[in-house]
Amino acid sequence: MKNLLKIAMTLLASVMLSTSCGVNGEDSEVYTTMATVVESIYSSSPYYIVFDDGKTSAVENYSKWSPTFPEGVNELRYIISYEILDEKLPGYDNYIRIVSTTHVTSRLLEYVTAENFTGDKGLQNYTGGTKVDVVMLSDALNYITLMVYYQGENSYTVPEIRLVCNQPETSPYKDLYVENDGYLYLELYYNDAANKGNMELGTFVSYKTSDVKGILNNYKGIKFISINPTTNQPEVFTHNFHPEQ
Repeated sequence: MKNLLKIAMTLLASVMLSTSCGVNGEDSEVYTTMATVVESIYSSSPYYIVFDDGKTSAVENYSKWSPTFPEGVNELRYIISYEILDEKLPGYDNYIRIVSTTHVTSRLLEYVTAENFTGDKGLQNYTGGTKVDVVMLSDALNYITLMVYYQGENSYTVPEIRLVCNQPETSPYKDLYVENDGYLYLELYYNDAANKGNMELGTFVSYKTSDVKGILNNYKGIKFISINPTTNQPEVFTHNFHPEQ
């Protein structure tokens, strides 16, 4: 996962935390991975970490970094670099010291109908191109995380990229659906109205779902349909759960 941090540093703003020289005064190995920061109900710490492999961690230096949870939101997605401490805390798999954090935009996976393609805010207005490059699924807290590329004027404007579950009869890409092929079809829509430009940009986006384990058990993979930002033509990105098969 070390390459994940390298990619993230080039795509997103990172928050570096001042730390000691390492665990027990020595240089310590720093790990980097995707994780969810979960708001805590306990007064001892305002949050804890759930990694995408399901392991949980309390944070030793939580007072040096305190992310803001919007009203009604108790989960935030981040790429986290951290050291593992020798000490163990009851109820957690690990006790960690955070070295740096990189925010990852999170949205909901939407289930849409024909009504979602009407009106000023309808998906028919999402005409920007975007393509999927990396797919990561976690059933720990039910997230599908994508690394996507798109075109824009700058990398500071958070792209409005929606991931939806549609039906072939509703979809503008119905000709790309293959009946009973064992794949879950999802469509990616990008609204570039706030950031028009020709620069190729990339970012991670996490989409909260209801049942990642069910997706993994019931499908052999996911096919993502989107408009390619270079050709402006629809394309399908196939992510197989078991590539060796």
